Order: sequence, then structure tokens, then C-alpha cells
Amino acid sequence: MMSSHRIILVLSVFILTAVFVVSCSNSVSEQGWTVNVSMNITSKSSSMLVQEIDTVRLRVYAADLDTVERFLPVVKGEVAVSLDIPPGIDRVFEMQAYDSYNPLGRLLYAGADTVTIGQGIDQEITIVLRPQILLMRLSPRYQELQSGTKGEFDVWIFEVDSLFGAAFRLVYDESKIRIDAASAGDFLGSEITWSAGFDDEENLYAISMVRHGHDGVGTGVSGDGRLATVSFTALVPGVAEIAIEIVEDKALARPDLTPVERIEDLVLDGATVVVRGG
Repeated sequence: MMSSHRIILVLSVFILTAVFVVSCSNSVSEQGWTVNVSMNITSKSSSMLVQEIDTVRLRVYAADLDTVERFLPVVKGEVAVSLDIPPGIDRVFEMQAYDSYNPLGRLLYAGADTVTIGQGIDQEITIVLRPQILLMRLSPRYQELQSGTKGEFDVWIFEVDSLFGAAFRLVYDESKIRIDAASAGDFLGSEITWSAGFDDEENLYAISMVRHGHDGVGTGVSGDGRLATVSFTALVPGVAEIAIEIVEDKALARPDLTPVERIEDLVLDGATVVVRGG
């Protein structure tokens, strides 16, 4: 009799985390030791990027076994599959998430982990799935606070190439929360021109930053990182949605002030603050 295993995919801050809970039995099949893996993906997040996931690609491979590959449709946020994996060393579990299946569309998330699966040994395998497209996201995406208390969230950017300057606005319900201040993150470095404050309307908080050029030559920054940290106060009970807006394509600019690559595919993910009564 082969043992049963679960893979649970849940949201964790700004990443997806796939957790394989492996509980091996000591039974031997006719073909030798095998691990029967069953996978379920569920997510309660309202993330736009997660909602676009249509297909998950799962690959398991190692030097001493043939690659196991499955393309799994996501139906109402869930997916399930069963496959047999022999225990052994250096088993690579690789996952990718796409927004369509045939032909495969945009790669949204990807990650992998290399593990040793033992016989009769319980273990947990965690795969961090990082965004693979241009993304701006608030983190944490959900938090609960008592009215009158203070909180904060970070503004992150992922998969950007040669970012020299950024300008964006936070749109929120000013009756539920009050934005108090913002400070620059470390992604663009310490030598920047920084501006943060309320826009023309009370519920718009504008943030902009630009790197300083060296000897008249500007250089951009690529990869993932934190653009800003915003502090706020919870006011009255209720649900406050915080959204990110960019006014124009050049709001994410390269050193020559042209828009960064893939700006047309930019995904903006806001956050939710639930204010509880004191």
C-alpha cells in the first residue's frame, strides 16, 4: 500500500508557497518503493495575479529517474493530481503557473526545491513561487487592526529591468484609515530624490523617487525590491481597500526616461485592511 501526500498552495506575503507534506509508508509495491503524491491548490487571496492562474505545470525529476511532468488545469482556484515518485536523493520538485494552457500563455510564477525523500520518513517540502512578470504589490496584502492603532505596509516591485525612477499613487478609503507618512525603500539605493504626500484629493497619496546620475550618467536597477514603506492609522471599524495607480507609462522609467520593458503587462496588486472596533 502506497502512502498518500498533499501539496497545498497558499499565499504568503508577496509570494506563493507550495507545501508538500510527505508521509512515507514502509510498504513496497511490485515496482519497488514509491511515493503517491496527491496535490490540491487553494487560495483565499483576492490577488489579481493569482486569479489569472489557469494552468500549473508540475515537474519532478532526478538523475536516477525519468522526469514526471503534468499540466494541471486550475478550476475555481483548485487543482488535483496523483503521481508516483520513488524515494531517493536530489528529487527536484519544480512548479510553474501560467495564465492559459494551449498554447501556454504568460508565465506568472515559478519555483523549485531539491529534496531527499526517505523511506518511512515524514518531511515537508516548501517551494517558493516568485512572480515572473512585471508586478507592483503591497505587502502584507491583508491585515487586521484595532481602531486607533497604527500599521504599515511595503510597496514592492518584481521583475523590473533598469528602473531609474518610479511614480505612483495609493488610493484608499480615508474614512477607514489615515496615511501618516512614507519612507523610501532600499531598491533604488540611497542616492535618490524622494517625494511623498497627499495629491489633489484627500484619498490619493502620491509617491515618487528617482536615482541620481553619476558623472551625468544614470544607471537603473533590475530585479525585485522594496520601493517604499507606508505607515497609517486605523480609524473606524470597516474594510479599507488600498489600490496602486500609475498615471502614465513613464511612471516606471529607465535612465533615458522611456518606460521600462513590459510596462504594458504591468500587474498592480493592492491590499486590504480590516479595522476592528476597539
